[in-house]
Amino acid sequence: MKTKKQPLFILGTVLAMLLCSNSAAQQPDFLFEHPYPYPILHTLKWEVPYTFTLEVAPESNPEGCYLVAVSDLKPVSCYESDSVAFPPMVYKVSHMGTVVGELPLGYEGRFSFVVRLFDDPAEPSHCLAIGYTHDNNLHYDRPFMAKFDHDLHLMWQKEIELPGPYRSDLLLAAIMDSSGDIICFSGVSGANPIFYRLTTEGELTAISPYQYPTSFFINNCGSLFEYRDGSGDYGQVLESDGQRYLVRINRNLELVNNQAVPKQIHEENASPYFTVDLSIEIVHTCIPLPDGSVILGGDGSLSRQYTQFDWAYDDVIGFMRIDADGNIVSYAYAGQGEIGTVNDSIKVMNGATCSDMAGEDNFYFSYMVGGQHGFGYDYINSLVVTKMDIEGNIIWQRYWNRYYPEYDMKVYESNCVTTLSDGGCLVSGYCYYSDINGSNRYGSPPEIFLLKFFANGTFSAPEMEEYIRPYAFWPNPAKDELQMKYSPDMHPAQVELYDMQGFLVRAQSSGLEQIEMQDLATGNYLMRVTMKNGKVFTDKVVKE
Repeated sequence: MKTKKQPLFILGTVLAMLLCSNSAAQQPDFLFEHPYPYPILHTLKWEVPYTFTLEVAPESNPEGCYLVAVSDLKPVSCYESDSVAFPPMVYKVSHMGTVVGELPLGYEGRFSFVVRLFDDPAEPSHCLAIGYTHDNNLHYDRPFMAKFDHDLHLMWQKEIELPGPYRSDLLLAAIMDSSGDIICFSGVSGANPIFYRLTTEGELTAISPYQYPTSFFINNCGSLFEYRDGSGDYGQVLESDGQRYLVRINRNLELVNNQAVPKQIHEENASPYFTVDLSIEIVHTCIPLPDGSVILGGDGSLSRQYTQFDWAYDDVIGFMRIDADGNIVSYAYAGQGEIGTVNDSIKVMNGATCSDMAGEDNFYFSYMVGGQHGFGYDYINSLVVTKMDIEGNIIWQRYWNRYYPEYDMKVYESNCVTTLSDGGCLVSGYCYYSDINGSNRYGSPPEIFLLKFFANGTFSAPEMEEYIRPYAFWPNPAKDELQMKYSPDMHPAQVELYDMQGFLVRAQSSGLEQIEMQDLATGNYLMRVTMKNGKVFTDKVVKE
């Protein structure tokens, strides 16, 4: 028999769900993304926008603000067939989440792309952007650098004159080293790439070809780094003829080492049928550690054998720690088992976008997770922001998941994670509506978002906890049971389900990883999750 509760929170929650689409409340630290319908302040022209973020130097902007560079990534196949060019934009965002300035970069008539943003170490009140332009008529790609102040007044921008043989190479990655110089990495697939050094005034001071042909991924931008062992060397992960290498060069851009790195980790336990195979297929980022080792993170796959016939397959975000000799000393993975089950691989995970170290022993990363059916996204899609220590232990996870059956699927992907001076992080990327039937991946133009988290996992705007969750749940719609996964720093106390008339139809205080729904009638329900620290979250779930 149903029992009925009539506390005020039920009425308030239901009204909030019904009215959130019309809310015009300002959302601090939340760029371009508001309750539905989502206004687009920057209209994106191409399928895959890329974002890079920078915290403006706190000493010159005590009120706090951030810079976000947004580039519409033009597919390479369009270079020769389409002459339309869209300049990248740099937005200045206040700590209250409002856009207070914008600056277009690049050159008229050319497609331009920003690769990184930097503080100018010589002038803390100024910033630098480095990227590349492509000219359809002259058929060349050329890096450029721009300098502007914190109010987005452009001081100058100039093209970098590379030697003739390298003018068609794309600028793929750039870092600012501890001396204040900018180290760049350029190349094209199947050719020998180059490393070169620039001053903050855009002067080319050194260039060095890498003698092995390589293949690249467009999201390889985060894998160039400076070692933290005091050597002053630089590192990069490259692939050539199917083999992965950890390349090490010195400050003179001379090759020091070219260490082969395994792609797959195989672990066989005492049980005769229990094995683990972890493969990291695409390396998105490298995080150097003070002892000279490096953490490689990227998209991977995991297979586990439990019995002679039972296997589990999952897409995961994989990490491996490589010592100075190129040996794997430890590994970890995130996301395993959230959706995939034994003999059922339906999970999509990508975008292991990582930040610099958040202290000496932990770092941030973000990725997208969702179910997939055929060629279309189905049931759930979440942006996951995670803090992990270097031993592979997850400190906290936050999920951003919004599913509207009536509006198809909201898909989130992150491009950039930036560690802030207060120990927190910025996460930027894009989102779009996708047809769950797979007929149109991009049902609407992509929209850019910016999120800020503090070091302890709290979100910078308390009212945005309506959307940020310390747990994930799937599938939605659900048939027999709802699966729940909670962040290790947050412990659930109770899960309740209410129908749309406010009747309590289920209350569960144990076994909260599975919520039984088999005996519920088809329809919409309000799920109320209460944590042991007293925080309460509500979500809409659908019983099919």
